Amino acid sequence: MADNLLSLIKDLQQRMEKLEKDNRELKKWACREKQKIDVIAWLNEHYLPSQDFSQWYASLKVQEEELQLVFEYRIEKGIYYIIERNLPLEERRHFPMIAFKHQRKSVFYVYEKESWRKIKKGEFKKIVLSVNKKLFLAFNAWEAAHPKMLEEANREEWGKKLQRILLVPEKTDPIVDRLEKRVHTYLALNLKNIVEYEFVF
Repeated sequence: MADNLLSLIKDLQQRMEKLEKDNRELKKWACREKQKIDVIAWLNEHYLPSQDFSQWYASLKVQEEELQLVFEYRIEKGIYYIIERNLPLEERRHFPMIAFKHQRKSVFYVYEKESWRKIKKGEFKKIVLSVNKKLFLAFNAWEAAHPKMLEEANREEWGKKLQRILLVPEKTDPIVDRLEKRVHTYLALNLKNIVEYEFVF
């Protein structure tokens, strides 16, 4: 009888310990759920860029210095370096485009009309095409500044430099995809290092 009673007490004690442990876990989960916040609301409160996304990429400077990057590194790396130069990490709080490490895909958030939003499909490609168009304008200015490049003796070198800035249609989408991933990695902000919330993307 005493053995049965002792066994029953031990069983009840184990059950009680398990219930207390489960209760602690539930409290932790509930606390975490209460702290979930919307990433767009958080951005609107903490990050206020000085210009809109469309103004930013329209104002990207592409001159001879940037053109030389493309001559040296080819179109893909050159465009990446141009974008990187126009988004120096020490000025991150003023960027009109941001990304987060906690997302699998290369999702960007952009600032437009005094609010943040997810980037639309094809908008990143517009940045790349805009930079490419400016590369051609810079190339024309470079030709005018270096008339000897148009002489017969330099035609081959001129042709190679022209090839470096060409974004051929069949290669455009793969280049844009790789640039998108690379820029995302560069810009990706680790929110868990900043705040203890769980973000809803």
